[in-house]
Amino acid sequence: MNRLLIFFCFLFFSSLSAQNLSKDTIQLSDVWIEKNDKKPKIKKIKIGTYDLTRTDNILFFTEDPVYYFVDSLPEGKLQNITLFFSEASIDPKIGFIDSQTFKIEKTEFEVTLFEIGDDYKVGPKINSEPIHINLPETKSYRVKKIVLDVAPYNIITKRFYIYLNKKTKTNCEKCYYYAPVLYKTPDGYHYIYNNNNRVYAKPDKACVFCYGLQMIVKTLTQDY
Repeated sequence: MNRLLIFFCFLFFSSLSAQNLSKDTIQLSDVWIEKNDKKPKIKKIKIGTYDLTRTDNILFFTEDPVYYFVDSLPEGKLQNITLFFSEASIDPKIGFIDSQTFKIEKTEFEVTLFEIGDDYKVGPKINSEPIHINLPETKSYRVKKIVLDVAPYNIITKRFYIYLNKKTKTNCEKCYYYAPVLYKTPDGYHYIYNNNNRVYAKPDKACVFCYGLQMIVKTLTQDY
């Protein structure tokens, strides 16, 4: 009899305990944790068409900043950025290049990267100190290629603005200078100029001044 009483008491308290436990238990839906075991690799992304060596006098000879828009990169750490430069003159009437007298003047730039804010606004600086580019005087009209090492800045991003601050005075009308090589974009502006345009906006059907900055970006990524 005593054993039977103890047995029913045990069942009773077990039932109460189970009810209390059910009240204090929070049921969670399935939680999946995905782990990417891929080893990061260097991925090269070409930005531009590479069909023509194109520069634009308005964007190069202006004293207002031009912020070129770069996006659609794989998530990763930027390693280096390759920029291209070709000759440009403030006077479009110079005509064909005379190989005997042709000369590109020394041209200097300071390069700064910026974050992209809401509504494609220019955000904070990414590199606190600008990266210097010094293109010496030359009589060669070949496209100049410059590789910028940005790995020390530990930039992890998929997009950014790049600003090439021209430090050289370019007011000589009969002179040639180094200007960044651009490419024609079919989907609107890929830059912000004097806050007078919006990225991806198309001013007209022909999109005459729709350009982007031609470059090669190498990034360390697991997205491959």
